[in-house]
Amino acid sequence: AMYHCDFLQTPRFTFEKEYGKEWFQRIGEMWGVAGLVKILALGKKKTLLAGLNDYESSVANTAIVFTPEGKLWALNEAGAPF
Repeated sequence: AMYHCDFLQTPRFTFEKEYGKEWFQRIGEMWGVAGLVKILALGKKKTLLAGLNDYESSVANTAIVFTPEGKLWALNEAGAPF
């Protein structure tokens, strides 16, 4: 097995780092009525207030693994291809 981890500083990460704390919603906040309200009411507004485009505020994460049989497996969380 082979493993490699690489870290990209996306516009979303850079904004939150400069802001000093989390600004965008996290997956753990998206449950129940309160989570639905946050998604519908604040999602776009926070992106606009941060000065980012929609595609810049998403998380991009891809995990790629070669199996011992030589197969390539990839897991992609939707986001811009940074």
